[in-house]
Amino acid sequence: MSWDPFAEAERRNIRVERVDLTGAGVRGLCIAGADVILLDAALDTSDARAVLAHELEHHRSGGTDVACCVPAAVRAADERWCDRQAVRRLVQADELAAFLDECAAIGGVVTVPAVAERFAVPAWVAAVSIELHRAA
Repeated sequence: MSWDPFAEAERRNIRVERVDLTGAGVRGLCIAGADVILLDAALDTSDARAVLAHELEHHRSGGTDVACCVPAAVRAADERWCDRQAVRRLVQADELAAFLDECAAIGGVVTVPAVAERFAVPAWVAAVSIELHRAA
């Protein structure tokens, strides 16, 4: 793990709270004006890191406190952008390339579970990181 979103939040003086978000329809929430990020208490370690990384991107870009005021298409594009930025921070391109080279050198096939395990990230983060690598 080369980048720690919890350390990043602390460095930026953003308070991270684990709360019950059951029924909220979200796993994390950036309260931009208050420098607070809420994470669902039920998240495991790798999911909590990924969700926090995503919410830190919302915070970095100013975020929005009232998602219902944002058109759905704009909100969806913002969510995808935050996902991709979070993935780039959690699975850095040079480290992924080195891992893929290692796998190729031993004749291994790169799989989402292998990348997820190597970088201690959820499968969706691993899948997007591979997608971004192939697109580069």
